[in-house]
Amino acid sequence: MITQFNSVSELRFLHGYINQPLNNNNDRGIIRMNFDESECLWRSIKATEGKILEIGRFFGGSTVLIVAAAGPDRKVFSADIVSGHSPIAQEYFDNKEFSKSLEIVTGDSANIDTGELGLLFIDGDHTYEGVSRDITLHWPNLKVGGLCVFHDAVPNDGLKHANQINHCPGVTQACKELVDAGKGEEVDTAGSVLVLKKIK
Repeated sequence: MITQFNSVSELRFLHGYINQPLNNNNDRGIIRMNFDESECLWRSIKATEGKILEIGRFFGGSTVLIVAAAGPDRKVFSADIVSGHSPIAQEYFDNKEFSKSLEIVTGDSANIDTGELGLLFIDGDHTYEGVSRDITLHWPNLKVGGLCVFHDAVPNDGLKHANQINHCPGVTQACKELVDAGKGEEVDTAGSVLVLKKIK
């Protein structure tokens, strides 16, 4: 089993494609993100230091990416109210070399004492109320200059082939309020992913 990765392209097995990514919702695989979104998350992790909190793990593919990008010495907390993962992700979680800095939490992220965070990845409850709660709980722990990555925040063409929208309006609204309040500024985006740098 390979436990060290130098680029997000080496994690293409999480998406399920073999040659070239489609960059739409047909290549989400167990990571549940389009490839360009995964690249954006990888960039954000590499651009920051300090602990990481992921809210919303689902199949566990994004957690594998986060740990791979963070490296073995950077603490990663991953919270989800559901305990099941894909067999591929579980294999990585069970590998002590790969997951030695990973803390899997099944339950409410409100119960995690993370201390100061360098990066926050919000991909849990996609309602306005749910995202706003996650922000209220964890934005104070994100250090000034740290990054918050939101999934499903930006309107995009990921589901154009199916004639559907590919973002969640509640997430979009919560992000807009952060920016309008002067608490965060947009520094990166890809697909439905929006990255805000904490200003205050």
